[in-house]
Amino acid sequence: MTFLRASTAGEIYFSITRLIAGTATVLIMAAPLAGPARGADDVAAVFAIFDSNGDGVIDKTEFDLNKIKVISALDRNRNDHIDRDEVKVSDENFQAADQDGDGKISGFEFVESPFGKFEAFDADGDGVITLEEFRAYVEGLRR
Repeated sequence: MTFLRASTAGEIYFSITRLIAGTATVLIMAAPLAGPARGADDVAAVFAIFDSNGDGVIDKTEFDLNKIKVISALDRNRNDHIDRDEVKVSDENFQAADQDGDGKISGFEFVESPFGKFEAFDADGDGVITLEEFRAYVEGLRR
């Protein structure tokens, strides 16, 4: 499994272009699931990253394209998978994502998990994720 790391908008655009062309595989995950909180409201901060056009909601395109911006924050030890101590989710939710039971979440496992899917966050099914939906889903993962 290869992780794609990009720190500038140009690198992100190039990386997404490579993904669309099918030349890279990426583990993508939301930073509010990350270990120790980085601020008073880490959920709102990550929501703002996903909401790249600043309209107060996340549509599916924003969700899919902006997930890549936060992967480096999750894989703090840079070992190309998400270890248990790198995410703030319940043991039950971690184990559900860790399909092979090896104690880490691979890219494939993440993509197959509910928290890698737009529809899991879009509680009312209206095609956009509000901050309230985002916060509720993340908080649910932590319980």
